[in-house]
Amino acid sequence: MSSSVSDDLEARFASCLEGARVKRICRPDSWSLGVAFGRGKTLGFCFKPGSLAAAVTSWEWPRGDPPSILNHRLKGRRLSGVEFLPGEPIVRFRFASEGRDALIYEGLGRSANLLLLDADGTVVWSARTLSGSFRRGRPGETYSLPPAREGAAAPASSWLGSEQALREDLVRRCRASREKTLRIRLKALEKRARAVEGDREEGIRWIEEESLAQALLATGDLARRGESSREVTDYRKDPPQRVPVPLNPAYTVRENAERMFRRCKRGKARLRRIGTVLEGIRKEQKELSKKIEELGSVESPEDLCLSPAPPASGDRENAPTVPRGVVRVQFPDGYVGYGGKSARGNDAVTFRIGRGSDFWFHADDYPGSHLIVRNPARLERLPAHVETEAALHAARNSKAPPGNRVAVLAAQCKNIRPVPGSPGRVMVARGRTIFVELPR
Repeated sequence: MSSSVSDDLEARFASCLEGARVKRICRPDSWSLGVAFGRGKTLGFCFKPGSLAAAVTSWEWPRGDPPSILNHRLKGRRLSGVEFLPGEPIVRFRFASEGRDALIYEGLGRSANLLLLDADGTVVWSARTLSGSFRRGRPGETYSLPPAREGAAAPASSWLGSEQALREDLVRRCRASREKTLRIRLKALEKRARAVEGDREEGIRWIEEESLAQALLATGDLARRGESSREVTDYRKDPPQRVPVPLNPAYTVRENAERMFRRCKRGKARLRRIGTVLEGIRKEQKELSKKIEELGSVESPEDLCLSPAPPASGDRENAPTVPRGVVRVQFPDGYVGYGGKSARGNDAVTFRIGRGSDFWFHADDYPGSHLIVRNPARLERLPAHVETEAALHAARNSKAPPGNRVAVLAAQCKNIRPVPGSPGRVMVARGRTIFVELPR
């Protein structure tokens, strides 16, 4: 990228955004991210291989499901500067904050990445997890520029600053994702309709048993038990015929007949409901088919309202509702935790809320709260200050006496197993001990 092109693009980015404050982070899908500012502008990125784009856009971005760590680090910050790094087409966006965070956009050939760095140059979040001698982007690593490649650097003018290219690519992927979601729903409705039709046939068979149950009552010896079948006259046939009726040997003949009458009653109630259910399914199928046909004419990404796929390195958001007996805890740097307030709450925290890579804490040798801390970046270790805060929280919410030095067990949820028949008790396969001082 020539110096004149670089200076021109740098000036365009800076004039549009420098000094503007971040309003929100948009993540419409797993390959795009938008940083929306207060001036009606959004700094948009696409890091899908072969579809690189970074530009300042003036249209409304779909909200999506952004990583919480980006919201915590960037929301409310002002963009303080734009810098084009020499050599490869790499752009650094600096934000005015206590930590002086920076967004790095790498556009190397066909393979792009977006990284958030702290003041020390440590990767806090990355859109893609790339590793090796050429690229370093795992959270927790110290960022270093990729080594210069042989030959000329890839021209950035084809993807940097092109708002139209970014919009067209986002619309195309949003439309494809939206259509896939609708077709999955349509397929589920077809499966449900087949199941309902099966229920209808079963209900019809139950209703047909009514005449056989009446004929069974007319055979006599109704208190007899242990029969597996009995012949009755089926008057539904012309002429009437003798047919065997299967019976449950555990019940008397009268009880078998009563069970057939009850099934008949349930079958009639089922047929009354099934008509309405099928009508609702057919109506929803028509609406979905119509939406799929209309997708081709939608040109606005915000109108597609797609549900984003979880990113590869992604940050999985917390459950929208917290179970009873569980409390939500906020830790430094945007880390979120959940603590149990009872044995059932502890089980819910460890085995329902906790995911394999999340971190688990519990005071050793003392009954107390189970605590998990979300690990969206799938780090091998939490930052030291966050880990200490989590261990202190687990110790404070235990029976450990104040003023003592408490050993706290720490492990990942994938290494925790329940003790059968003992709510709130667990077995730790691989863990370590953290010592914290409880204040008096």
